[in-house]
Amino acid sequence: GDVGDRLFLLLSGMMHIYVEREGQTLTYNRLGAGQCFGEMAIIEEVPRSATVQAEAPSRCLALSKQDFTDALTRHPQIALGIMKSLSHRLRHANAELEASATQLQPPS
Repeated sequence: GDVGDRLFLLLSGMMHIYVEREGQTLTYNRLGAGQCFGEMAIIEEVPRSATVQAEAPSRCLALSKQDFTDALTRHPQIALGIMKSLSHRLRHANAELEASATQLQPPS
């Protein structure tokens, strides 16, 4: 729910992306060096939708919304990399939903 005013590029370490619902922790993803997080809140201009916690000593590069926009303008290929990352995450989420739906279906 925090304001999404920064994007983070993970330089080293490991991050755990999760939400807490009804007392349970639901893991969305784990990220390693070279991956980014916080892009959804910046792109959509909405509050953050998950919590990110370091699982190991980590270093991140933080980009403000303006720095991110400037970088995209100067280097549009960055946008392609972010789209690929988001597509990968969406594909992973779809697979998780399908697996959950299969488990919930009564035997025929």
